[in-house]
Amino acid sequence: MTQATPFPRHVESANAFQKVGFSMLLMYLFVMYSRLFDVVLSSFEIPFIITSLVLAASLFSGGFQRSFQSPVGKVLFMFTMWMGICVPFSIWKGGSFPFFEFYLKAAISFVYVAGLIDSHRQIVRSIYAIAFAVVVLSMVALLRGSMDSGRLFLAEGKFQNPNDLANTLLLGLPFIWLALKNSTQNVLFKIPPLILAVVVLYVITKTGSRGALIGFVVVLLFVFFAASSGDKLVIAGAAVLVLLIGAFVLPSGLRSRYLTFFAADEDTAMSESAITSSAARTELAKRSFLMTLTHPLFGVGPGMFSEANQQDMQAQGMHTADVVTHNSYTTVSSEMGLPGIALYGALIVMSLRLATKVHKLTRVRKSKYWASVANTAFCLRMSLIVYAVTSAFASVAYQSTLPTLAGLTVALYATTMRDLASENAQTVFAGNHAAQRGQPLSAGRRFADAGWQRT
Repeated sequence: MTQATPFPRHVESANAFQKVGFSMLLMYLFVMYSRLFDVVLSSFEIPFIITSLVLAASLFSGGFQRSFQSPVGKVLFMFTMWMGICVPFSIWKGGSFPFFEFYLKAAISFVYVAGLIDSHRQIVRSIYAIAFAVVVLSMVALLRGSMDSGRLFLAEGKFQNPNDLANTLLLGLPFIWLALKNSTQNVLFKIPPLILAVVVLYVITKTGSRGALIGFVVVLLFVFFAASSGDKLVIAGAAVLVLLIGAFVLPSGLRSRYLTFFAADEDTAMSESAITSSAARTELAKRSFLMTLTHPLFGVGPGMFSEANQQDMQAQGMHTADVVTHNSYTTVSSEMGLPGIALYGALIVMSLRLATKVHKLTRVRKSKYWASVANTAFCLRMSLIVYAVTSAFASVAYQSTLPTLAGLTVALYATTMRDLASENAQTVFAGNHAAQRGQPLSAGRRFADAGWQRT
C-alpha cells in the first residue's frame, strides 16, 4: 500500500486556468527578477498587468486555496497575519498600514508559485525562467548601471542599492547551476550556462557587496563538501576564478573594500567608507536588538524601525538619518517582536528541510527523471542557504524572494511525493500482474510500466 502525500492533490493538467496561469507565472518570474521594465517601457505598467493575470489564474484554478494548506503555507499565512496584528500596536499606525499592504503584494507570490505549478517539468521551467531573468539583470546592470559611488547599481527601479542587486544575482546562481547540471547530452551544452554564470559572478563582484561575498563562500563550501571528487576540482576552479576576477579585473577601490574583512587600508576612500559602513551597521544591530528587548511582543510596528530609531535619538538630543537595520532578522524582531522572528525563522528552516528531504529521497534513485528532481532540490537548498546568509546583511525580509523560494520548495515536495506514490502504486500493480502470470519482474520493466520511460 502506498503512502498518501501529506499535501492536497495539485491542479489537474486538464485545468485550463492552470495552463494559462503557469504561462503567466513564467512571465511574472522573469519580470520580477530581471526588473527589465524598471528601465525600459516603464510607463506601460507591464509588471502590474502580468501580476493581475497571474492573480486571476490563481483564483480561478483553485491554486489560491490549495497553496496555504501546506505546512510552509500555513506558517507564511501566520507570519502575514501576525504582521497585520502588529499594525494597531505600531508607534505610527498610519505608516505601518501601507507597509503591510506592500508586504501582502510580496507574500502572494507564494500563492502564484505553489498554486500554479503541477509537475516537476514546470518547476524546472520556473527555475530556468528565474535563471534567465538573473542573466538579463546582469546585462542590464552592465549596460545601464552606474559606478558613481564606486559600486555598481541601477539608477532606476528596485536595485538602486548595490547590496540588493548582488543578493538577487547570487540567489540566481544556483538556478544557473541547475541548467549546467541538467545539460548532460554534450559537453558543448554546458559552455553557455558556464559563461553566463561567470558574467553573473563578475557583476556581483562589481557591486562591492561583502554580504554577498560571504554568502558565496558559504554556498561554495556547502557544495564542495557535498560534491564528488571530480566536482570538487570544478568548485576549486570556480573559487580561483573569483579570486582572479578580484585581483586583476576589479578597480582598486572595490578590492580595498573587500579587503576590509581582513585588513584596513586607510589610504583609500573606498576602504574608509567600508570601515565606516561596518561600524554603522554594528551600531544599528545593537539598536535593533535593544528595540526587540523593549518591545518583545508586537515590536515597534512593521516598517517602523527607522521612525523608532529617530525618536530615540531625538530624545537623547541627537539627529540621525532615515536608516534600516541592514539585517533581516533584527528587522523582523524589532518591528514584529519575538513571535514575528520565530515565524520568519521557521519559514526559512521548514523550506530548507523540505528541499533536503526531497534530495535525500531522490538522489539514490537510478533514473534520469529522479536525478533531475535531486538536482532541483539541491539547487533550491543552495538558494535558500544564500538567502539565509545574506539576510543577515540586508533588510529583505518583506520582499517577495522568500515567498517565491518557499513556493518552489512546496511545489517540488508535493509533486515529488505524488510521483513517488504513483511509481510505487504502478510497481505494485505490475508486480502483482507478473506474479499472476508466473513471470519475474525486472527493474527495467517496473520503470517502464510506471511511465518513467518518457523521461
